[in-house]
Amino acid sequence: MRAFSHALAAITAAVVGVILNLAIWFGLHVLFKRMESVSLGPLSWDVPVLSSLDPWMALLSAAALIAVFRFHLGLSWLLGGAALAGMALRLFLFRCNAIPAARYRPAKIRLPFATLAIAFRSMGTTRSPHQIPSATPVSKRRY
Repeated sequence: MRAFSHALAAITAAVVGVILNLAIWFGLHVLFKRMESVSLGPLSWDVPVLSSLDPWMALLSAAALIAVFRFHLGLSWLLGGAALAGMALRLFLFRCNAIPAARYRPAKIRLPFATLAIAFRSMGTTRSPHQIPSATPVSKRRY
């Protein structure tokens, strides 16, 4: 039972580490418009360019932190409110020409299944089922 407990503790630590890594990555990429890659031997990581801080996103992040820690706002209310505030802010900045129309390009979002679809398309597996060779030997196939 003790080995099982240690194994679960290790898995929990790994999951927490992955979630923390994702939170830091998304936080940095939301707050800063540019990142520079720094490498030291086999290690490499992204460092934000401090002059590229997005003040509007920093203000929105500060408001979310205050809502959580000061007013104890629930997760669903926080996510919904932050999403609506972010969309309203981007719409307002776009309408006020704070974001020039020539520079405005929505971010490309690649979901895992979209990436898999692209990978399968490049491998040529998007053929119809009767065109895909089967693993059954030719002598045992029924026609």
